[in-house]
Amino acid sequence: MRIKKRDTDYVKLVDRHMEAAHYGWIPNTYVYKLDSDSNWFPDPRMSVVPVIGNNPMDTLGDEGMVAFGGDLSVSRLLTAYKYGFFPWGTADNPERQWHCPLMRFVLFPEEVHISHSMRTLLNKDKYYATFNRNFESVIRNCSEVDGRNKEAGYWLGDDHIESYTALHKIGAAASVEIWEKGRPEEAGPVGGLYGVISGNSFIGESMFSLVPSGSKMALIALCGYMKGKGGLIDLQIHTPHLESMGGRYITYSDYIRIVNPEAYAENLSLRYHPCFTFGEREAILDQPSIFRIDPTLHLIPIGE
Repeated sequence: MRIKKRDTDYVKLVDRHMEAAHYGWIPNTYVYKLDSDSNWFPDPRMSVVPVIGNNPMDTLGDEGMVAFGGDLSVSRLLTAYKYGFFPWGTADNPERQWHCPLMRFVLFPEEVHISHSMRTLLNKDKYYATFNRNFESVIRNCSEVDGRNKEAGYWLGDDHIESYTALHKIGAAASVEIWEKGRPEEAGPVGGLYGVISGNSFIGESMFSLVPSGSKMALIALCGYMKGKGGLIDLQIHTPHLESMGGRYITYSDYIRIVNPEAYAENLSLRYHPCFTFGEREAILDQPSIFRIDPTLHLIPIGE
C-alpha cells in the first residue's frame, strides 16, 4: 500500500473542530476516517496543522491522533506498527482511534538508566526474567491489574487481547515476564510487559507490576536482550518514571529510519507489502529460557 495523500477521492477528511467533539477528542488538527474494507493509513505528516510556539509538541500535536475507524485485524496491525501507528481509545467506544505522534518517546537500550536502588534490588537476586513464557498471563494482567478494566478510559478490552494474541502466535508480538523465586509458577508472573516486534525494535503496549518495580525490571530485562541490536523501544506515552530511566523524544523521521529503514529509504512512501514477514525469529523468542536480571544489562541464563 502506498500512503494516500490528502485527497477526497481516497480518504474522508474530518474536521476535528466539528466531528471530533462528538467522540471527546481534542480539536487541534484533522483526522481521517479509515475504510472498513481496505487496509491503509494516511500520512501522519499530512494531518498536522502547525501551531506557533516554542514547544515542538505544540506544532506536532500532543497525542498524535491521525485517524479513526478500521479494525484490529492482523494485517492492519502489521501495517500500522510498521509505519508508527498504534490503536488507542476506550473499550466502550465503537470508533477506534489510531495515533502516530510526530515526536516519539523512545528508549535506546544502551541508554537505560538503572538507579542505585534498582541495582540494589537486582543484586538481591530475588527475581528472574523470561521471554514469551506466558504471554496470555501478561496481557491479562495488563488489562485487569489494580482494577484497570473498571476505570474510566479503559482501553485493553477483549478485542485488543484477541488481536495481540493472534500477533503473538505468528511471532509478531512478545512478552517479558518477571517471576519471584520461591513463588509457585502457577501463581503467575509478578511483573511484565508486552508489545509488538518491528524489525530490530520493540513497540511497547502495556506493562504491569504486582510487586514494587516489577514493570521496571521487565523493561531492564528487555534492554538487556536488545542491547547492541540497533533497535529502539517505543514507549509511546511519556511518564516521569520512564523519562528517569532514559526515555527521550526523537522525530518521526528518525523513528522510521530505525524501525522501518526500507520506508525511510523510499522517502516514507509507505508501500504496503501483502507478503510482509518478520524474517527469521531470533532464538530467544522461540526458546523461553530463564535469565537473571543483571544491572550491567547482561542476561545471564540460569537453570530451569
